[in-house]
Amino acid sequence: MNVPPSTVYAILRRFKMVSVTLAKKLTKRHLKHYRRPFPGFLQMDFKYVPYPVEGKQYYQLSCVDHHSSWRFIRIYSDKSTDSVMRFLIELKEKCPFPIEEIQTDNDTAFTDKFSSKVGVTGTHRMDLWCEKNGINHRLIPVGVKELNGKVENTHKQDDREFFARGPYRDLKHIQLCSLGYNLRWNYSRATRALGWKTPLKTLELACVRAIAYLQILLTDKNKALYKLDYQGNAYLPTNEQKPRKEIRPAKRKTSVERYLQFLDWDTKNKIRAVALIPSMSQNFSQLL
Repeated sequence: MNVPPSTVYAILRRFKMVSVTLAKKLTKRHLKHYRRPFPGFLQMDFKYVPYPVEGKQYYQLSCVDHHSSWRFIRIYSDKSTDSVMRFLIELKEKCPFPIEEIQTDNDTAFTDKFSSKVGVTGTHRMDLWCEKNGINHRLIPVGVKELNGKVENTHKQDDREFFARGPYRDLKHIQLCSLGYNLRWNYSRATRALGWKTPLKTLELACVRAIAYLQILLTDKNKALYKLDYQGNAYLPTNEQKPRKEIRPAKRKTSVERYLQFLDWDTKNKIRAVALIPSMSQNFSQLL
């Protein structure tokens, strides 16, 4: 039977199968784009390699920063806690900013929330590693993957830009190619969501905003606690510089403490940020 499209559309409208109400139901709720004001809040998740390599199933473990979309990805032969620990150790060495929080789902590789039958015990290897390094490990509720939307959306880009170039020969080949893909993502992949800037460029501008924020916020009353010299370098109080004798859970930090930690992380970015301050808008420069 040959039916014109206009007739099909009229019939669907008649039976109320095409309407504004139905279109609203199919639209996702989370349409508001939100980013953290400074880096350090990471989302981490596993992704199945979409096709077998050498007849075996491999897994990609990826981590993305909520503010700058900076990524760190590695591919492993299994989906286990050992792979997660190797990933975290390498992540801490390569990450260009201090890690404040890592958000994951409730997979057994990340937590023992359901495997222990008593909830989160704090003895999982990832929980112990986060506690040792002063990092908050946050778990999302069950069935709410939208809260881990940053890393979930990057998995779609991986299918289009990386895995579609396959198939790859073996595990070493796909691991080597993923390193080059990760470098391209951080150094040369400018996106509209970041204002046509790369993730590393976004981190540099975040350092500029951090210095400007501290210069404006810290008044004479607070300079006794947090001191800034004429170059914008931040110094913590003497009692905060002493190493802790025992491992304690990470305390909730204020925005000032997080900015100071971010500025004190990399000297090169600090000097580069001070040089970029005059390039800001005229009104903001006058306020600064």
